[in-house]
Amino acid sequence: MLVKDVPGLEKQAAMTAEYRETKLLDLTRAAVAAEGAALIRSSGKRVITSGTAGSTELDGRWLETLLSSSAQSKDSIVRGADDWSVFVDDSGSQPTILLLKWIDARTQSRVSIEQSVETLFNTLRTLGELTVAKQAAARSDTVIRGLEMMAEIGLWQYNFSSETTTWSDVTYQIHGVERGSFTPSMEASLDFFPEEVRGLVRNNINQAIEHGTGFSFVLPFRRADGELRTVRSVGNVIKGEGGEDQLFGIFQDITDVKEAELRLWWTANHDALTGLPNRMLFQERLDSAIGVAQRQAKSVGLILIDLDHFKSINDVYGHEAGDRVLKTVADRLSAQLRQGDTLARLGGDEFAIIVSDLSTAEDLSRPLERLLLAAEIDFNYRNIPIPVKLSMGAAVFPRDAENERELYRNADIALFRTKEEADERGTIYDPSHGAEREGRESQFRRIREAIAAGAIAPYFQPVFDLRTGRVASVEVLARWRDEADQILSATMLKPAFEDADLAPQLGLLILQHLQAKWSTLDEPTRKRVPLCLNLSPREMHNLTYMEALKRFVEESSTDGTELVLELKQNPLRLLPSHVAPTFERMLKENVTFGFDSLAAGFEALVESASLRVSQIKANKATLTHPNVEERAAAIIGGMIETCGQLGIQLVATEIETEGELKRLRSLGYMLGQGFYFCRAMDFEALTEMLQNEGSDRPSGNINAMA
Repeated sequence: MLVKDVPGLEKQAAMTAEYRETKLLDLTRAAVAAEGAALIRSSGKRVITSGTAGSTELDGRWLETLLSSSAQSKDSIVRGADDWSVFVDDSGSQPTILLLKWIDARTQSRVSIEQSVETLFNTLRTLGELTVAKQAAARSDTVIRGLEMMAEIGLWQYNFSSETTTWSDVTYQIHGVERGSFTPSMEASLDFFPEEVRGLVRNNINQAIEHGTGFSFVLPFRRADGELRTVRSVGNVIKGEGGEDQLFGIFQDITDVKEAELRLWWTANHDALTGLPNRMLFQERLDSAIGVAQRQAKSVGLILIDLDHFKSINDVYGHEAGDRVLKTVADRLSAQLRQGDTLARLGGDEFAIIVSDLSTAEDLSRPLERLLLAAEIDFNYRNIPIPVKLSMGAAVFPRDAENERELYRNADIALFRTKEEADERGTIYDPSHGAEREGRESQFRRIREAIAAGAIAPYFQPVFDLRTGRVASVEVLARWRDEADQILSATMLKPAFEDADLAPQLGLLILQHLQAKWSTLDEPTRKRVPLCLNLSPREMHNLTYMEALKRFVEESSTDGTELVLELKQNPLRLLPSHVAPTFERMLKENVTFGFDSLAAGFEALVESASLRVSQIKANKATLTHPNVEERAAAIIGGMIETCGQLGIQLVATEIETEGELKRLRSLGYMLGQGFYFCRAMDFEALTEMLQNEGSDRPSGNINAMA
């Protein structure tokens, strides 16, 4: 028997239908067109034929029978027509069929033929397994390459024995070089790192190789085009068989990740509006500065900064104006900083400056003086001038505090001291401030609680016509009732009207009560009895309160009430420009002004002709001056005559005895106020008094006195 194997004749054909005998027959006829044998292998819908055969035609019915017979056996030989035999191997997942032509059956050993066929089948099985393994490896490599590209992580490998280095495509991309134009090596890889970190990279790799361990680092890296990036490299030694140890690793460009982390950190630690460090970063830097000062025996200064009347700017001009003010303040303060100092925005209108590396506590004075140059800012918003004033309070570690909490507290006390003094812009902490602050804070806390509980309300003290005894006007005063429903001394509220926060709160509270009650009086009474409302400097500087007062003035003009605003000083001299437009609009309404002292009243008459002054008060101290008796007639007479010519009422105050009343009448006073007539009373008592008017003279015995 002659078996010829001609590999060059191997070919493939695609099966578009099931494995049918007609298609197999066509393929087989083509395969046996020459003498020899035909090998048919099936894999799903693909058929592979190879080999040679004689010219004997195969019969389709015989082939169908042959296949049916072979399907019943494994590694079997089936004799068919014309001395053809078929060998079938279905031990694997892919059946293999061998068609063999018997040339001379008498000279061929059946055993040797079967052995040859078995050898052939074994070889085919091995080749098939190798092909499957190769295909699986190719698929794995494709998956790895795909993952590498998606994750943008490059792979690298260093062989210890051959000292060769291989890179993946992504590794080439990260380095900015083309495969084929650059030969990777360990030394060449190091050249991509800046010189200042190159030794660190080399040490990591050498340590891993020497100890058979791994390494991981994140360092700056310069691409072939010179662009500076940040990379992460991780490597590990893999022990191979026969001493083929290798260093495998990954290489990743994490520049974008680092930049994103930096942006997140910046956002978490900085104020979005001004770009300054926020409270969290401020706290971290203050702790660090104090730690350094302790180690180096130096001092750290803390300056707290607050914007005066910032809430009013927001309320009147809107938050856009407020935001612009804050950014302007941040820029002005930044320009005054020393190098290495920290300016932070703590929130709202609060700023803080850490002045580090001071040799002595006294060294804080010069930085503070420089910052005070920026304490008054001429800000312009849409052509509207808005003056911005800053108040500052400072303290020094370790002179004024043992830790950062005490330092912050004492700087805050100094700031509070600054805000108490209208002309002060900055204060350095003094231990005496602490006790004053604690007492004041306790008092203010009680006042805030009283406001919330409704324990503070307007009371009314009439001014009487000394000739008729009738009420000439009514002064509005704030009074505080305690838990026992007793009226507390007026001096208890006096500090509150000197405070920038509490004074506007109290003023707004009084306005709310007046809006609800004064309009309940009958119209003739409202028109006959002017309402005198005290206006403190702190209230006058607060834009929110001034806008509310303007609305009240407009409503009073509508219902016929004559309103007198009683002041302590000429408002046009110290009136802040941010409230000036509101004040000027009030001048156009049915409102006049009064002054609580002769000096302030006549000063305003001389300096401000635009003010409509309707009332000036003279207190007891003026009346009892040592020289008042001998010059009383001339002086008082002259003042009364001048006021009469100008249409101004001169009011004597603090009248407590009948003797004082007689003397004032003899001097020519026509209006008076004091405890001799009555104390301040609630609205119900005032209403009753106004209804019962008409008595012969003022009386100190009035019902419902308070």
